[in-house]
Amino acid sequence: MTDGFEKVYLNNLERLKRTAILILKNPEDAEDVVQKAFLNMLKNSVNVETLSEDEQLMYLYTSIRNISYDTYRSHRIETEKTEKLVKNTDALNVVREDDSTYLTAVDEVYSDLVKDRLESLEDLYREILYLNIFEGLTSNQIAKKLNLSNELVKKRIQRGKKKLRKLCDNLFDR
Repeated sequence: MTDGFEKVYLNNLERLKRTAILILKNPEDAEDVVQKAFLNMLKNSVNVETLSEDEQLMYLYTSIRNISYDTYRSHRIETEKTEKLVKNTDALNVVREDDSTYLTAVDEVYSDLVKDRLESLEDLYREILYLNIFEGLTSNQIAKKLNLSNELVKKRIQRGKKKLRKLCDNLFDR
């Protein structure tokens, strides 16, 4: 079986790679797909000596097509997840000291992660930042609500955001 398999491999490798490249548009992925197709042939105990050359090619092309589509789908899903992560990372721009609504675009998952980190802040920052970030209140509104001076609220927002930023720095380092 090894001699027949080696012959099928050597005779068809380049044309199968070209087919996979046409589907995936990526030579490295195409090589992986071709390797998987040949490994599947071995794993499924396909006896290449009993198959005609056309049947061998049909088996391999079908495998390559299916594996390529699976690879394409998984890359597309990963790309969508990455794009969403990048979008939400941009929304989580806690370095901007003057923007009181910088987290409004963060979806619930990231919002919950930030809320968890907000809980670990000292009390004097936690409530003010929660009102500012998640309720969207301005420093003036918070000052009136908590019966504090506007300057004190602004300073606590500034310092609290700095502390929160440090806590969120590792949020996407996975």
